[in-house]
Amino acid sequence: MTKIGHAAMLEQFHPTDLLDYCAAAEDAGSDAGFMVSEHFHPWTLQQGQSAFAWAFMGALGTRTTLAFGTAVTCPGFRYHPAVIAHTAAILGAKGGMAFPKQDIKNPEDFATMARLVRPEHFTNGCLVASDLSKQTENVQHYVDMGFDEIHLHNVGRNQKEFIEVFGRDVLPALRTRPDKARHEGTHA
Repeated sequence: MTKIGHAAMLEQFHPTDLLDYCAAAEDAGSDAGFMVSEHFHPWTLQQGQSAFAWAFMGALGTRTTLAFGTAVTCPGFRYHPAVIAHTAAILGAKGGMAFPKQDIKNPEDFATMARLVRPEHFTNGCLVASDLSKQTENVQHYVDMGFDEIHLHNVGRNQKEFIEVFGRDVLPALRTRPDKARHEGTHA
């Protein structure tokens, strides 16, 4: 069965609030753990947060029972790769994914680049819907494809409401549907 996790975006929220949101996500039924962002700056000045992900994950391990790791981390100009390897080994976390950000050095650069983004740039790249049945359908598509884990991310400020609503309405709907990948091999 596909596990559903939560994206913990440190650039969006104060780490204390984010710890509470992660604990709430686990209580609401998230079972894949947490994908923690690790950025030196917030994406925009309005976000105003950028906690140290590795210390946050240490605290996260004391608040929740689920696995966690970085979604993005930046060895090289910010950290020596040995520091990342050492810290990841201590936490038992896996390394993050690569994403070239050489042209984005600070929140001002990001704001400048963001002005070029239009709604049509998100077509087929980001699943956005206010309708919960559409959200369930979006996630179910990846469940049906056989993904082991799916991590959900709400870019809005209403994390508590998002976690409560998804825990109450979306996650149970996903878990009551048959797992297509699991049942494909059972037919004669």
